[in-house]
Amino acid sequence: LGDLYLQDNAPTLALPELQTAVELSPEGLQILVRYGQALKLIGNIDESREVFSKAYHLEPNFPGLAQMYARILIDIGELEGAISPLEMLINLKSSQDLTVYLDYARCVLSLNKLGSTKVPPMKALIALNEVLQIDPDIAEAKALIAETLAANGDKEMAFQAYREALDTSLIDDKNWLESLSYGFGCVASSIGKHDIAIAALQEAGQVNPSNPDIFKALSSAYLAANLPEDAIRSARNVLVINGDDPDNLAWFATQVTNLIRNDKPDFTSSPSAISKTISSEALNALAKAIQLAPTRTDLLVQLGNFQFSIGALTEAQETFASIASFDFATIDDLKTA
Repeated sequence: LGDLYLQDNAPTLALPELQTAVELSPEGLQILVRYGQALKLIGNIDESREVFSKAYHLEPNFPGLAQMYARILIDIGELEGAISPLEMLINLKSSQDLTVYLDYARCVLSLNKLGSTKVPPMKALIALNEVLQIDPDIAEAKALIAETLAANGDKEMAFQAYREALDTSLIDDKNWLESLSYGFGCVASSIGKHDIAIAALQEAGQVNPSNPDIFKALSSAYLAANLPEDAIRSARNVLVINGDDPDNLAWFATQVTNLIRNDKPDFTSSPSAISKTISSEALNALAKAIQLAPTRTDLLVQLGNFQFSIGALTEAQETFASIASFDFATIDDLKTA
């Protein structure tokens, strides 16, 4: 009866019938799967995940179960858990649904961006190549291949892959245009193609002018191209977008340090007032970051190092000495100071 209700798209009516069936047959796979589906349809995601998990561990090869289980794990952000059922489907070639391969690649890349090294990016590449063998016109696969190659450090190949992806219909979508332009710009910058990097990152910034990461990358590209005034202008944009984030403030100070240390720009001959202002801007940024995050000793260390680098030796000494007065300072903090 519960199954019939589900077929009629009435999960609320199906739920009590399926719950009774589960109580009578707690390891009945078909019943568990249908019960999990009903729970998901009414929005009870956590309990649905538990039911799918139980069914999957009873019989992972039950038709359609691995994909449903992986999907609910992805939906709730448990990407690492989704890897196993997706890998099983790919290895057994038990699904002709290209979504399985694309979901797997997305999970691997997302985990990689979060710092996980459990699944190497090249495993995503294998899945994506399978997609293109089945259907060479899947544009998203081309885009994900570019991201995979970049994540794996294959910059030259990633550069070409991004070019191919930017030549697809994906660029009609603003999110993809931003992502691809940003990725292309970062890769181009890393292999010394600074003009291309700047153009790509400028386009990404036009698509989404509220993404600080774009302007961080653009600032670095300008600096590498020996365009210091453009570099500091883009760095300032980061603080315009979100100047209340201690990490952004610390990054700005680091970028100013890079500008000062860079041998190429000659600030003394610059017609602008850049040489007179960037040091004080960096000091102000670090002071604000410390105010926002007073227990972050790494910011104090950065401030002391910056003061030392600009010749403010007394202030640097005072900053380093102050770290010892904080109860939350660790031995490593004190050694660094």
